[in-house]
Amino acid sequence: MENGADVNLKTLAMATGYSISTVSRVVLGRGEVSDATREKVKTAIEKFGYPTAPRPGGRGRPRKRDRRPALAVVCGQHAEVRKNPFFAPILSGLLNACAELGCESVAFDWPKEQLEVPQGLYDTDGVLFVNYASEHVRIAAERRPTITVDTYYPGSGADGVVPDYRHGTFEAVKHLLSKGHRRISVISGQRGDGEDYYSQLHDGARRALANANVEPWEDFLAGMATNSQEGYAIAERLLARPERQRPTAIIGNDHASLGVLRAAHDARVKVPDDLAVMGVDDIELGQFVTPRLSTVRVDKEMLARAAVERMLWRLARPAQPSCRLMLDCPLVLRDSA
Repeated sequence: MENGADVNLKTLAMATGYSISTVSRVVLGRGEVSDATREKVKTAIEKFGYPTAPRPGGRGRPRKRDRRPALAVVCGQHAEVRKNPFFAPILSGLLNACAELGCESVAFDWPKEQLEVPQGLYDTDGVLFVNYASEHVRIAAERRPTITVDTYYPGSGADGVVPDYRHGTFEAVKHLLSKGHRRISVISGQRGDGEDYYSQLHDGARRALANANVEPWEDFLAGMATNSQEGYAIAERLLARPERQRPTAIIGNDHASLGVLRAAHDARVKVPDDLAVMGVDDIELGQFVTPRLSTVRVDKEMLARAAVERMLWRLARPAQPSCRLMLDCPLVLRDSA
């Protein structure tokens, strides 16, 4: 495997010769497969360090080791992250997974303006980053095995454990197209090197249109919304137009899409009859608004557990090339699309 390669369900399928759906059943522990198939897929899972779902009814026993690995959990803007409906479950999931898998977790405050490595970091076996800048990740990866959660920095030397946002958004827009939508607006602009969160949403949507031989309409990329206020502002502008000049579907992250729902309500635009709204992330609040938000699910607990499992895999195989481990993001259809 080359340095910086992506590892996902397709990787396992190609390695075993089975379909993605068969591989997925083994990874998730759902559905029937033969013992021979299961063992072959498990061999590939171990080879690539791909995570599997915990067994029903329990987390299993911690792995036996000479001592418990100590893992640093470094979280950007710690106080804000603990309140963030997306990152807070990931942070708590990391701490829980460390305990369940037999690791010690040490929370670290590493100010983003400080490049000097905190002294205590040298007393740990590996570093887990949540919501952090690439320079700190690179510095840590030069000294300790390093995993980034929900982001990936190619060339940093760190593994990334990330949701497959690109494919999830592809499936979401594919669904919108199947419902007859053609004026689809994405409120996540492209930024960075094309591998950041917003660029993946943008790229996944564009790929779905190309796959269906549908040309993006003039407001396919309607602006950049990272929160509800920005989502509201963009939707308010779009929905103020004559009906035939409006989008019939809008997709963005869950926070932005909640703002779109409110703007549609204020403009007396019916959702989903006159406007379909699709989110990405599956934050808890999306289930409790009216209409309930359809979204691309990110299993935050599994993401966190996968990061800790990957770290244990990495500690046992320090010479293996770094890669991006990509987790499936299924479509969750509720009421808004």
